[in-house]
Amino acid sequence: MIGTSTDQVIRLISGSVDLDGTDLESREENLKTEIYEADPFTSRKGKLLATFDSDYRLERQDELFLDGAEKAIKVRVIHVVLRLSGGELQRELLVMRL
Repeated sequence: MIGTSTDQVIRLISGSVDLDGTDLESREENLKTEIYEADPFTSRKGKLLATFDSDYRLERQDELFLDGAEKAIKVRVIHVVLRLSGGELQRELLVMRL
C-alpha cells in the first residue's frame, strides 16, 4: 500500500488501482493523461507531446500514433506513472519515438 495521507490510500492490486475503495475499472470519469518524450540516453522526461483525457488503460510496450502539428509519429510507452493530486488521479506516460 502506498499512502498519500492518512485519509487517502492507493492500493495497487494485480494491475488495478483502488482509490478510496472505488475500482478504476468501475469509474465513469476519464484520467487526465500527459505524454512526454523520453531522453534517449537517460530516459528522463523531456518534451510534452500531448495532453488528453481518456479512460483507456495504457501499459508499458503499448504503441501509439500521435498526429500533431508537425507530423504523425509512432511512439512506444516505456513508463506509466499514476499520481493523486488534489483528490484527482492523473497519468503520465513516458514514451520513446520509433
